[in-house]
Amino acid sequence: MKESSKRMLSLLLAVILLLLSLFIFGSFVKPAFEDVNLLRAEVAASQDYLESQRKAKASFDGLFKDFSNASSIQNLLALALPGKEGITQSAYQVQALAGVNGVAINSMSVEVSMPEEKRASVSLIKGVGKIEVDMRGTSSYQSFRNFIASLESNIKLMNVKEMNIESATDGSGNLNYSLIIETYYQN
Repeated sequence: MKESSKRMLSLLLAVILLLLSLFIFGSFVKPAFEDVNLLRAEVAASQDYLESQRKAKASFDGLFKDFSNASSIQNLLALALPGKEGITQSAYQVQALAGVNGVAINSMSVEVSMPEEKRASVSLIKGVGKIEVDMRGTSSYQSFRNFIASLESNIKLMNVKEMNIESATDGSGNLNYSLIIETYYQN
C-alpha cells in the first residue's frame, strides 16, 4: 500500500470513529442528561416542599407558643378588666396612686353601675359594668399632673370622666380639684 492510501484509510477511519462517537453520544449520553434534568427538577420540587413544610412548622410552633402564653395574657387582661366588681380594689388603686404622687385626698365616694343584661341566653360577650370614683383632693400642679399620668398608665382601665380644678384659697399655691374616674369590670 502506498503511503497516500494509508493516510486516506486512516483519515476515513478517523471520520468513522467520529461518527460512531457522535452516534454513541446521541444514543446513550443524551438520554442520561435528560434523566439528570428530571432528577434535578424532582430535587428542586422536593426542596420547595421541604421549605414550605419548615415554614408551616415554624408558624405552628409560633401559634403553639402564643397559645401556651394565653394564660399569662388572660391574667393580664383580668387585671385590666377584672371579672368581678372589685370596688375596694378600684378605690385602693386610686388612693395608692394619689399617695405615691403626693396628692392629698379630702373625700372619696364610689358608685357602681350594673352592666346591661344580654338578650341572648348564651353569649360569649360579657357585659361591662362601670365603677365611678368621685374624689376631691389637694396637691401641687406637678403632683396632680403625675397623678393623672399614673392613672393613664395604670394596668387597670381608668378614664377621667370629669375634672374641675381651682386654686387653693389658703395661698399655698396648691390646687383643689375634683375628679370623677371611671373604671370597668366584667360581669
